[in-house]
Amino acid sequence: MIWSLVALGAIGILLGFTFRAAALLAATFVTIVVCIAVEAASGTIGWQTLLLVFGMVLLLQCTYLVGVAFGVLWRRRGSSP
Repeated sequence: MIWSLVALGAIGILLGFTFRAAALLAATFVTIVVCIAVEAASGTIGWQTLLLVFGMVLLLQCTYLVGVAFGVLWRRRGSSP
């Protein structure tokens, strides 16, 4: 479980650093589908699945914002003389 959080956080930062909102929407959709599929395969569909999906999407969105902030700082630092 911890590796999925780390991987999703890294994906969010990389998306924010390089891509824009359209990539975030696609990644959010993929995250929702994968979380529901994993929970359905394990046989636990219910409130636990809803909370897992919400937490994963929240993690993705927050790390995306961190990646955007890093990208802005990186570009700003590279453009100054």
